[in-house]
Amino acid sequence: MALGRRPACRESSMARRAGRKLGTLLCLSLVLAAVCPCEDRSDTSKATVTVYRNSGRGTLKNPPVYMDEVQLAAMANKRYFSVTVDAGRHQFWSTRKDSLQIQLQAGKNYYILAQYPETTGVNGFNMKPRLHLFQVVEEQGKRDISQLGLKQLEKEHLFNGAGH
Repeated sequence: MALGRRPACRESSMARRAGRKLGTLLCLSLVLAAVCPCEDRSDTSKATVTVYRNSGRGTLKNPPVYMDEVQLAAMANKRYFSVTVDAGRHQFWSTRKDSLQIQLQAGKNYYILAQYPETTGVNGFNMKPRLHLFQVVEEQGKRDISQLGLKQLEKEHLFNGAGH
């Protein structure tokens, strides 16, 4: 009987060693996957749009900003927000009837300046100012946000997934 037990003990110790090695390999592979991602995990079918408002005009107003038919934000003064959206053609608009149409490319960043126009109308007074949206190049948008010290738009002014 003693002879019959030894192989069982030897097999169980070999199984334990194999289990430890397998566990070690599994742990190492998880650590490597977290530290050294071999593939890009970002969604390459999306584009990032940042909308910012830099002027002091209309400071008491937080006009809406829309993309297509969805309100993204109530745009406060000297603030910005970003949204990640599907690539393709999109329409951005606010209180002004015409819109800004942009063909968004996947993996690219876009910047939109939201501002009230210079005073127009009777005697330089605009009775119904409308927020205008202008596309600016990425470098200018980044520079404006940085140099003007714009802050991220507060969460209570963001809607429908805007503001990451």
